[in-house]
Amino acid sequence: MLAYDSDDDGCLFAGVRFALLGFDPVSESQYRSEMVRRGGVDAGEYGAGCTHLIVYGLVYDNPICVAARMDGKKVVSDLWVEHSLDLGQMADADRVLYRPVRDFRGIPGSQSLCICLTGYQNKWREDIMKMATLMGAQFSKSLAPQTVTHLICYKFEGKKYEVAKEENIILVNHQWLADCLIHWEILPVDDYTKSGWELEMMTAQVKDSEDDEEAGRSSSGSKRVTRSAHTTEIRMTDLVDPDTQAPTRGPTISSGNAEIAAGGHMSTPERIKNAEGSRKRSLNIKSDMQNAPISADPNAHESAHLPLNGKEEAPAAQVHRDEAKDDVKRALNHQRIPKS
Repeated sequence: MLAYDSDDDGCLFAGVRFALLGFDPVSESQYRSEMVRRGGVDAGEYGAGCTHLIVYGLVYDNPICVAARMDGKKVVSDLWVEHSLDLGQMADADRVLYRPVRDFRGIPGSQSLCICLTGYQNKWREDIMKMATLMGAQFSKSLAPQTVTHLICYKFEGKKYEVAKEENIILVNHQWLADCLIHWEILPVDDYTKSGWELEMMTAQVKDSEDDEEAGRSSSGSKRVTRSAHTTEIRMTDLVDPDTQAPTRGPTISSGNAEIAAGGHMSTPERIKNAEGSRKRSLNIKSDMQNAPISADPNAHESAHLPLNGKEEAPAAQVHRDEAKDDVKRALNHQRIPKS
């Protein structure tokens, strides 16, 4: 994980009132300690005052997760905590990367897919590898024409791109992976044939246009308007593909301080090591929970087109909070967390 100064991250989880669900007792204690030490508030059991439900070993359609989302809570996996610690700032809880998966076996049909990437670096590389793993596909660091089915391209250039064209390997951008996870199905690639760079430029142009329209509306209401535009920077730097891939890692491989360059992470946590006297922190937590019961979610198939920063829409349906709390209580009565 990334090293960061504990003096600077005391407010990392400020404003977060969290509940942990699905963790073994040791891991739960470690996660709680790390979050509280950085400004988070332990809400104990899930309730009205909770803002984030952090789960391990539970699927997206688990009744508790469904009820929490309907109550307006953020429902994230343990990876959200891990990435926030890596980044030194709170990760975007709405990213599909941090949703509990719908099925631990992966998307139906994904087992026959093998994903490779070119041009993406650092955090984006790690996130793409993780998304491929979450959907249930294999990931290959090298482009083997016999096995690779999809090449995720930042730019249509480089050795891998040329080989993929010759071998008729499918060329797509990172948005295809994200949308497959959102809809939980292997989508046709027809709408994802632009490169990641082209997608980035299109997103930037749309943002600039929206800013210009807002500036026009503001200026029309006054003779002089001083405006500060807080535009999210989506440009990725140093993205020329060296064709040297980062090590492939599966969903349960542990992490170390040298693994992540800019916040991406491919492992499920195994344990937390707090080096005494050191200012660097690392979090590797191991949890023993397995699959939880699956229940249908009426909001299971919302759609969103993501900008490069990976924002996804939360489920659209809203219900009265009191009714949702009752759903949570009923679900919790049937949910038992094994103690070890």
